[in-house]
Amino acid sequence: MQRRALSASLLRQRIETKAFAYGVSSTVATLLGEYVVDLLRQAVNDRTASEQT
Repeated sequence: MQRRALSASLLRQRIETKAFAYGVSSTVATLLGEYVVDLLRQAVNDRTASEQT
């Protein structure tokens, strides 16, 4: 499988749009998008830190 880059802002926007399409309120969709991006950033930071030690 080929890897493709996806910016955090675009990922957040796509998550928010999909959640809203499923009937989730706009506030919750926004929070969900932010949460997923934060989780991915933390995973990258954790992986980077473990590779440096």
